[in-house]
Amino acid sequence: MLKVVFRKAVSLKLVNENPVLNVTLPKRNNLEMTAWDTEQVEYFIQQSKKHRFYTVYLIALLGEITGLKKERIVVVGHKLKQGQNFNDYDLVVCTRYGNPLDSATLSKRLKAQAIKLGLPTIRFHDLRHTHVTLLIKQNVNVKVISERLGIQPFKLI
Repeated sequence: MLKVVFRKAVSLKLVNENPVLNVTLPKRNNLEMTAWDTEQVEYFIQQSKKHRFYTVYLIALLGEITGLKKERIVVVGHKLKQGQNFNDYDLVVCTRYGNPLDSATLSKRLKAQAIKLGLPTIRFHDLRHTHVTLLIKQNVNVKVISERLGIQPFKLI
């Protein structure tokens, strides 16, 4: 993408040369997706109810929005406690100062929780794969699965 942008900038004489012309992209690590089975998911949910990121995990695992109002009340509590130091971005789950959660933090906390519970460690994104795997095992229609994931089906012409 940058090569195209800089190529255009060179043609418009905004820059003398394309600085990314000879850049070599790093190899992509295609990590294998991992998913928990039903028993592992149920155990994780049951044991993580008091975990700070329980709502985030639940949303990722079940595609549900249960608990969002309750979690928003917690956010409002943080807002009152932090006063002017709170950044209200109207997020359901956030730091105690109202800022968006860092994905690396979520991944680290998920890994730590899985290890603590004796479960296989998975990436945070694998919670989404787990959700899909459970739906497929329940013979849920592919169209329903794609709608739950927010994936738009391709239209054939």
